[in-house]
Amino acid sequence: MNFLDDIYETTAKLLFCFKNDFPARFALCEFDIRDIPKSTFFPHPVGIVIRSGTKIGENCIIRQNVTIGIRKDEINERPAKIGDNVMIGANAVILGSVTIGNNVVIGAGSIVLINIPENRVYISKILSDETVMMKNDVFGKS
Repeated sequence: MNFLDDIYETTAKLLFCFKNDFPARFALCEFDIRDIPKSTFFPHPVGIVIRSGTKIGENCIIRQNVTIGIRKDEINERPAKIGDNVMIGANAVILGSVTIGNNVVIGAGSIVLINIPENRVYISKILSDETVMMKNDVFGKS
């Protein structure tokens, strides 16, 4: 990719942002924002970094300062897959080739390094190296 291609790609992303009411600072991450489903909502779209190739499902909510990236320095690592109806809390970090099931809530500040099955609330406690995954009926399912 040459310099003119870079300018064209950046301009296309900025125009897409303005058309869809995203702030321009969100367009500068490595993720092609045209791949985001229209039903996905960014209440405070600031500081969000999403790795290229990440799959995001329908009706997701992604809050500020969320990072979805690679766990290792390996380019060949498969990107994360986020299911439908997923809420990712502020400052959450999702790293590696993880799959997040449908109807999952990821707590603010959580670090996700494992797959999360459907219909779960995921909270990680950083200081104690303890991860808690709870089954709940937040979505009307047990």
